[in-house]
Amino acid sequence: MSSKVLNIINDEPITDLDQDSYRYKDLAQEIARCISAVDASTSSFTISLNGLWGSGKTSLINLIEVCLNEERKRNLNVPALVRFNPWRFESQEQLLTGFFQLLKESLLGKTGCIKDTEKKALGEALSLYSASISYPTVTEVTSLLAGPLPSAVAGGGIVEKWLLKVFTSKIGKHLTNSTSLDHMKTAIDGYLKERQTNIVVVIDDIDRLSDAEICQIFKLVTLTASFPHIVYLLSFDRTVVESALCNVQRADGAAYLDKIIQLPIEMPRLFQSDISQQINIIAEDLQKRSSFALEDQDHLSDVLNKIISPLINTPRDICRIKNCAESNFARLRNDICVADLFALSTIQTLLPDVYSWLWDNARYLFGETYTKNETGLKAELREELSRL
Repeated sequence: MSSKVLNIINDEPITDLDQDSYRYKDLAQEIARCISAVDASTSSFTISLNGLWGSGKTSLINLIEVCLNEERKRNLNVPALVRFNPWRFESQEQLLTGFFQLLKESLLGKTGCIKDTEKKALGEALSLYSASISYPTVTEVTSLLAGPLPSAVAGGGIVEKWLLKVFTSKIGKHLTNSTSLDHMKTAIDGYLKERQTNIVVVIDDIDRLSDAEICQIFKLVTLTASFPHIVYLLSFDRTVVESALCNVQRADGAAYLDKIIQLPIEMPRLFQSDISQQINIIAEDLQKRSSFALEDQDHLSDVLNKIISPLINTPRDICRIKNCAESNFARLRNDICVADLFALSTIQTLLPDVYSWLWDNARYLFGETYTKNETGLKAELREELSRL
């Protein structure tokens, strides 16, 4: 008796090497070794992971972190990985303040009680340097320097205006005093140069931000480019980022990225054997629940190899096709064989225009007279069908 429960899967990134179905493990290990060995003793080093949405960039980052953690068990000098999430911030000021807070916590720990005089001085230098280049609101400054403000103060009013005047007066001295700013930068550089290991700052999903926010991220990387022992691991679709930089910066986006990124890494294309293995698993599961007792295996093989596999580019494609097939299977299990259902689900997911044309012209395809005013791709398909 076949189960009527939809076997839907989510699109969550993998977090363990054992979950790797697309041979990302070896690449993750190589990138982890590169991060550990890269010379960032005098300035930061930037690595990018370039790939389409759904190509597995976040999964690869998770595997890199696993590799670094495993290596750290044998070698304490292996760098730690910290993640900076730009989605939490609404402005450039908040973005810069949040980044320096993360850097401060990575270097000194999250506790506010710092007894070491040198570390305390470093913490103050990071806070003031952040304030000097970002000029945040009073709430952000006090949160960075001393902890969050009470809600009554943060809400606005006379008290906030008075505090803002005090803070802007103090910060203004640093803004107008280049010697003080240079001193803060020198203090930060000096402490970081004494470190034996790098700090890896991961910024993922950059391509999902707005154009202005994408530019803010790269401005942040540029502002901190001279910080030693900082390794950036940036994840994005390069086409999207280049377009954003061109739109906002009014510059050549490709050239802009080339100046910032020292090691660009392209997400690998999926092996055909891995694609075939994954879609065969899905097909076998559907067959077990299908009302069609006898499946034409040659037909199924042709559909999988000639129609489905060539259309798949990313792991997300496979996930989406499976969920679409499950949904269609719930309605059509008694009316269509698994091979054809799988093929239609693939077309519906990855070629929606073609699927729409097939739906509109089903009678014509089965020999019935059926005409329809069409343009573009649908008209081309009609002509091609008639020719064949």
